[in-house]
Amino acid sequence: MKVQLRPLFMAFVVALLCVMTAQAQTATDAQALTTSLSMLPEAEVIVYVNASRIVTDVAPRVLPPKELQEMRNMLEQVKAFTRIDLKDIEFMVIATRFSKPTGASMFPLPEAMFVTRGDFEVQPLLGMAMMMSEGKLREEQYGSHKINVIKLDEFAKDAAKNPFAAAFSEIAIAALDANTLAVGNTSYIKAALDAADGRGRIKAETVASILRDPTALISISGSPMMAFAKSFGLRMAENRDGQNNCMTQFGEFYASINMDAQNFKLTGAMNADNPDTARLMRNMLSGFFEQTKSSVPDKNAQTIFDEVKLIAEGSEVLVQANIPIDMAVKYVREMFAPPPKPIAVTTTEVKTQTPAKPKSTKPKRKK
Repeated sequence: MKVQLRPLFMAFVVALLCVMTAQAQTATDAQALTTSLSMLPEAEVIVYVNASRIVTDVAPRVLPPKELQEMRNMLEQVKAFTRIDLKDIEFMVIATRFSKPTGASMFPLPEAMFVTRGDFEVQPLLGMAMMMSEGKLREEQYGSHKINVIKLDEFAKDAAKNPFAAAFSEIAIAALDANTLAVGNTSYIKAALDAADGRGRIKAETVASILRDPTALISISGSPMMAFAKSFGLRMAENRDGQNNCMTQFGEFYASINMDAQNFKLTGAMNADNPDTARLMRNMLSGFFEQTKSSVPDKNAQTIFDEVKLIAEGSEVLVQANIPIDMAVKYVREMFAPPPKPIAVTTTEVKTQTPAKPKSTKPKRKK
């Protein structure tokens, strides 16, 4: 049997070119994502949400058919109203930062900001929000940028009595560029606009950490322990860039959730200053984890908790879990299942009869 080598060779070349093109496209997407996130302001904790993968890959495998169709209908309505298609979202990010104590507040609340970027135009959305606010959303000038600010009445009332509420008494909305929308505390939005101009941008190490797996469904990275230390005014949290010791990295962590053909994969790591501290942190987290699991009455949820493993390895505490998709589907679908109908209890009515009066035995009188 004579083998035709030329067609086989051509097929091999075409397949190789396809693989190389796919890899180049993936690398280009990852670089574009890194560039976009690098323009955000500094953050102590940042959460990255891959909305496109959640909508296209996770929802069809996890949600019951009825709820899946309802979700798709809702997304179509959102797309028709706002022209935003979640399948075309480049990223969604929630960022937080902490401030040092001031005379007005000894323990200020963290500031938060939500940022999204995708294949949509921000300015028409801002115009729509301005019309729907009925005059409550006012426009302010900040340098060469414009921001839209709305005062939250209830928080504004509480802010006069409680300084903790002051950070959330106003919410600002702004376009960081033509396709990036940011919503959050007014001061944090201004910092985001400064970062768009090149000032006070997020650290490259933070972006590299949050994107160590660009395909992750959800990932989170940050240094919350140092953030809390900063909010208490502790000196070790100040000038961290100028310090060269292990305390500058103590408590830094990363965690992500991803999915393959069989499992949801949870991976994470938290930095300690030495192996002994790592073992101590592992024991503390294990105790907290067990207490949380025991407080959850659902058996399926407890089964999922059992898949999570905490490991002390060197100066790190590692978190690992492989949760079968079938297990997650069972848990989610039971959440959406209608409650069982109460069993109707039929009661038989027992009628009590009044006993008949006994006949009188008294003799009748003769007439």
